[in-house]
Amino acid sequence: MFGTITSAGTSITSGQPYTISATVKNLGTEISAGFSVTLYIDGVAVGAAATVDGLAALASANVSWPGIVTSDIGAHEARVVADPEDSVSELNNERTEWFDTVLAKWTYAVYLDGDNNLELAGHWDFLEMAMVGSSPDVNIVVQFDRAEIYDTDYGDWTDAKRFLITQGMDPSAENAYEDLGEVNMGDASVLGDFASDAFGRFRSAQTCLVLWDHGASWYGGCCRDESASNDTLMTDEMREALTAATASIGGQVDIIGFDACVMESMEVCYAFEGLCSDVMGSEASIAGTGWPYDNILRRLADSPSMTHEQLCEVTCDEFVIEYDGSSIDTLSAFDVDGMCSTVKDALTGFADVLISGMDRYEKHIKAARNAVNGFDVILSGMPYQDTYSADIYTFAREVGSHIKDEQVQAAAANLMGALEDARVAFSVTASYEPYGDIFGLMVFWPDIDVYLEEYKTERLSTDTTWDDFLLAYYAE
Repeated sequence: MFGTITSAGTSITSGQPYTISATVKNLGTEISAGFSVTLYIDGVAVGAAATVDGLAALASANVSWPGIVTSDIGAHEARVVADPEDSVSELNNERTEWFDTVLAKWTYAVYLDGDNNLELAGHWDFLEMAMVGSSPDVNIVVQFDRAEIYDTDYGDWTDAKRFLITQGMDPSAENAYEDLGEVNMGDASVLGDFASDAFGRFRSAQTCLVLWDHGASWYGGCCRDESASNDTLMTDEMREALTAATASIGGQVDIIGFDACVMESMEVCYAFEGLCSDVMGSEASIAGTGWPYDNILRRLADSPSMTHEQLCEVTCDEFVIEYDGSSIDTLSAFDVDGMCSTVKDALTGFADVLISGMDRYEKHIKAARNAVNGFDVILSGMPYQDTYSADIYTFAREVGSHIKDEQVQAAAANLMGALEDARVAFSVTASYEPYGDIFGLMVFWPDIDVYLEEYKTERLSTDTTWDDFLLAYYAE
């Protein structure tokens, strides 16, 4: 049976499986014939009827229904009826009790795409989550898709399954609460279905959805599924999935996190406008071992009343502690509302003044760009294999120092201030000193003369003039 968690009293955490037990006693003076016992939750029969073969006079039989799930919040009626078919003559054949289903404080859902060469790392992170496990306050829910060729542990199953992770659980098939068969983790409908199920079944006051896998910003997407011809979730598909999920659960997700390389870009954050509070990820590459889920979730379990901003801070801090001494490891979180309002407007204002001054300041703009760290991932088939994004805050700062024009400096300062207001959490560890000079958010700007036509269709491009600036810059 999957993930049963015991709660004291008559309060059951939404979505977490529980067991109802009853004792049936023959109060008569003769042996009874065989009969069934049925459980009703809110008037609906649940599970299979239990069978009692017969009871001697004054004898008792215990019956139970394990693995029951109730998600709706509020009071519920549990009614056990012995012999609903009237096979035995009795005076009192039923018992009714009431219980409350309550919200957890958090549902922490991980979309764990191990259907590629990260399969083994997926096992490691699953086991890290199980070092803490779910509790009445915190649900830890995982959809894990495995590959065919990389690892054979835990039964070597190769499709997708869903787990409510409890302490000490391993990713064996029998521990899953749902077997999905083979799915394409790079498909928007699959992500949307998982988010809808996780946050609808395990209802909670706050929610976090982590996309786990390879990442390549807006142009390469996230969650590559080898069994589906390396299909990947692009930003428009992520938005489609979360639009469906938030409509299903009736509200926004609090945190969208990316345990994947180079996903903390303005383009990715902007894709979630109106769908979540914070987007958390890294400008840089992330080690295959990923986030330290044991440390993150232990702190959440110890303080389940923490806010989503506090969980972002905890995650960023624990991440850089885990990889202290690396050339660069960084994690940051930004407020989506701020990104899609004040930062968006400030970016357009900044781009506009650079466009208007391009003839005069081209060399200064280039010098500022060269002073800013770029972030690299070599992608097979891409038209370039060099730095393709720049830390937008440090670029604005460099522009302000290179160009002695009050209008340009004011626009740069305005953008920097908007980014400061929107940043929720940030941590970095870097043994290579220049890497430490970042702010936590990048924007597309390849440092060679290449411009991707598809960038014009990104939501950030349609709502700002940053793409116009890039075109003007490369036209010079």
